Amino acid sequence: MSRGAEPPDEVQIPPGHAHMPAPLTSDRSCSCLADLYLALDSLGHLPTEVGAAIRVARCASKAAHDAVQCQICSPPITETMKVPISGLQNTMILGALFPSIADAYQRILDMVEHQTARAIGGRRQLHFDLPGYGGIWGQLGSFEYRSNTDRYKDVWMEPAMWRLTVRALLKMDVYGINCKPGCSAYCGGARLEVSHLGLKDIIAQMEERSRLQHADIDAMIEAGLLPPTGPGGVPVPHSHEYNGEEPHCRRIIKIAREAVDRLVVA
Repeated sequence: MSRGAEPPDEVQIPPGHAHMPAPLTSDRSCSCLADLYLALDSLGHLPTEVGAAIRVARCASKAAHDAVQCQICSPPITETMKVPISGLQNTMILGALFPSIADAYQRILDMVEHQTARAIGGRRQLHFDLPGYGGIWGQLGSFEYRSNTDRYKDVWMEPAMWRLTVRALLKMDVYGINCKPGCSAYCGGARLEVSHLGLKDIIAQMEERSRLQHADIDAMIEAGLLPPTGPGGVPVPHSHEYNGEEPHCRRIIKIAREAVDRLVVA
C-alpha cells in the first residue's frame, strides 16, 4: 500500500558503523528484471518469419540497453553501501541474454539472405517496416529525429535494397553510431549530431561500470571502511577475489563480450 507523503522510516545505524554513510532509501522501482526475463524467453522461441524475428531480437536488444542505463536497479555503490539483489540478477541475465541476442541476429542474417533470394526469384518486392521491426530507441528515437525515421514505415523495396536496409539496421544495433566531435549530418537544413549505443557499446558500459565499482570498493576498504555487502550481508569482493580470480560479474561480462565479438555484420 502506498504511503503517500509520509516521511521515510529513519535509518538505524548499528553500533560501530557510525563512520559509514547511511544507506539510501527509495520507493522507486523498475521493470528491468521482468523485461530481461521476457526478452530471454522470447529469444528461445524466435519466429521463423523474418519480420517477426527481427522485432523479437531488436526488442531484446532494447531491453538490454534500457537495463544497463537504469539507475534504479543499479544505484551507485558508494551511496547505498549495498549491492541490490536486482543488480546481481540483471547481470546474470544479461550474461545469458547477450549470447542469445548474438545467436538470434546471426540466424536473422541467414533468413535475410534466403528471403532476398526468394524475392529475386519471384520478381517481387519486400516489405520494410521500421516500427514493426522494433523501432528506434535512445537518442535516435527522440522526437527531434523521429521525422527522419518515419520515412521507413510501411515501405516496399526491391529485394537488394531491402537486404541492404535490414542489414544496416542490424549493423547499427551491433556497432552503434558514434559521432565524434565535429562529425555531423544535415537533414532539411538542420545539423544533426547523434549517437546510438550498439551491443558492443552497452557491454563496454558494463565493463567500465564494473571496473569503477570495484575500484570504489578497493578505495573504501583502503580508507578503513567495511566493504559494501550483497544479498545476505555477504561482503562484495574486491577487484580480485581471495583466490586471485576475477569477480564473478567480470567473468559474466567477458562471456557476453566474446559472444557479441563473434557476431559480424559487414
